[in-house]
Amino acid sequence: MTLSGSQYRQLSSALLSAFDVDGLRALARFELDIDLDAISAGDLEARVFLLIDHAQRSDRLTNLLMGAIRQNPTNAALRALVSGALDAAYSQKKTMRHGLMASGVV
Repeated sequence: MTLSGSQYRQLSSALLSAFDVDGLRALARFELDIDLDAISAGDLEARVFLLIDHAQRSDRLTNLLMGAIRQNPTNAALRALVSGALDAAYSQKKTMRHGLMASGVV
């Protein structure tokens, strides 16, 4: 999965609203088995950016998003992001199924 610039910004904003540096460190370690300090340095914004980049490059964005919601299930920004991602996946699945049915494959 590759994020568009807008999606990257949304995920970054959600993570920034949900975690401080220690919380982000715990998210990276517990949910992705990553030492945040080994892949990033600097302020919280820089660390969030690099964590998203690392998750995207290692094809673990879903793990990052699901882990973030597990670590902070009451954060409205994370909940909205997950809800939007699920809606998009459902819509894509319906569109693909419709296309397959129209072509006689299904």
